[in-house]
Formats: sequence, C-alpha cells, structure tokens
Amino acid sequence: MNSEIKMQDILNRMDVGVVVLNRSMKVLYWNRFMAAVTGLEPQDVLSNDIFGCFPELPRKWLHRKCNMVFMLGQFAFSSWEQRPFLFQCRSRLPLTAGLNHMRQDCTFFPIKDGAGEVTQVCIVIKDVTEVAVYQKQLGQAIAEIEEISRRDGLTGVPNRRRLDELLETEFSRHKRYGTPLSVAMLDIDNFKLLNDNHGHPFGDEVLRRLAGCISQNLRESDVLGRYGGEEFVLIMPGVEQEQAWQGAERHRKGVEELQVSNDGQRVPVTVSIGVCTVGSH
Repeated sequence: MNSEIKMQDILNRMDVGVVVLNRSMKVLYWNRFMAAVTGLEPQDVLSNDIFGCFPELPRKWLHRKCNMVFMLGQFAFSSWEQRPFLFQCRSRLPLTAGLNHMRQDCTFFPIKDGAGEVTQVCIVIKDVTEVAVYQKQLGQAIAEIEEISRRDGLTGVPNRRRLDELLETEFSRHKRYGTPLSVAMLDIDNFKLLNDNHGHPFGDEVLRRLAGCISQNLRESDVLGRYGGEEFVLIMPGVEQEQAWQGAERHRKGVEELQVSNDGQRVPVTVSIGVCTVGSH
C-alpha cells in the first residue's frame, strides 16, 4: 500500500469530515464521513463546484474563510457557537434537545505545493452536537433555577427579590421617559386571626387564592408580587393615579368575592390597598 492510499484509508476511518477545495472552490477530496452525513458519495462531488453540490452553503462566508487561508497561509477556525453548521446535516444523536441539525466545528488548513504556495484548503468538520445539546440543556436548567429563585414558593408570583429588580427597572424607565408609574401595596386584613382560627394551611390557601385571583385580572404589563407575609405589591407601569385607584378597587372587590371555605363554611377574606403614583412629566 503506497503512502497516498494509506493516507486516504486513514482519513476515511476518521470520525470527522474532511473536504479539500482548490482556489476555484472545486472539491478535490471527500471522505467517508462526509458521504455518510450528506448522502453524497465522492463520485457525486469530486471535481464539482462545492456550491453546485450544496447551494445552501453560505457562499460569501465560505469564500471569505477560504480566501483568508489562501492569502495568509494560516489555518482558520469556526465554532458552532459562531455558525451552528457549515453543511446542513441531520444530527446522528437519538436525543438532540430540539437541535435537528448537526452542530459543527470547522477548521480550515492550508495545503501548500513544493514552492510553498497555498493551492488547496482542507476543511475538517467535527460533529459537536453532543456538546451543543449539553450546553443547551445546561442553559435551560440555569434559566429555570434563576426563574425559581425569583418566584415565591407558595404563591408562584414574583418574590421580594424580583419585585425590587422590577421596581428599579420601572422607576428608571419613568425617570428616563416621563411615563407614569403606579404601585399598590395590598395587605390581607386580620391575617393573623385567620391563621389562629383556621390554621396555617388555611392561611397558605388564602395566600394562593388571592394571588391567583389578582393575577388573572392584570393587564399584560402589570406585575403582582409577594412582598412578604400577607403583603403583596402590584406594579402598574404607565398608569396614572385615578386609573390606579380604579384598578385597586376592582382587585379589592375581586378578593372580597372569593369563595374561600374551611370545613364547609365560607370564610370572608378582604384586603386593604394603598396606592402611590409618580405622574408623567
């Protein structure tokens, strides 16, 4: 076996794609990996223009990458995080977390002739879908943890930490654009007495029901959060004082109409609400 045949055998056994292009962007080499993932055999692509075989390739980007290698004689690299893939191939993994196409790292190597001139570019394509899937799942997990850390565990509405962030954001928007901002504080009346008479599990149910009742009747831009204990804060961006009071009264009546029962007996639940507004400029 001569050295060229031996090298081709090695390249065909590698679990990476190997493509060689000349200055005219014609395919000079196409290994078994590329045939397997694209469905095109070497006889289908060799001596043909790469863009004729794969019209979906990013023509300008690939030309720029290859020309840089031809001119500088140095390798270039492209991560899947910069460009998810060069060749649009289906993933080889059974579970892809929604990534239907193989994610690829691409390395561009110069191939020089005896005079030291770059005559060809070798593109090595590595399947990094497994890494991409892991990073996507990790990112989703971190996002879920961050979301949980900003939510009240009992009622599911934003907690004090998230309320502070939202208030700071909305107040900064008010100062910058002069839009009105209203904030309401809601306090369950005689909540300690409710707990003493009916037990803490019932008190927890009241908190959940109240949060659900008000959340269902909010504008898209409004936010209800639990400030602590039996106190809630309602942030109403873009709302003037009169409109804020009308909204607060609507929520007060909604809570008053809640059907909360303990041992088959309806227990009245009411709230006191205070409203503060910083008006438009």
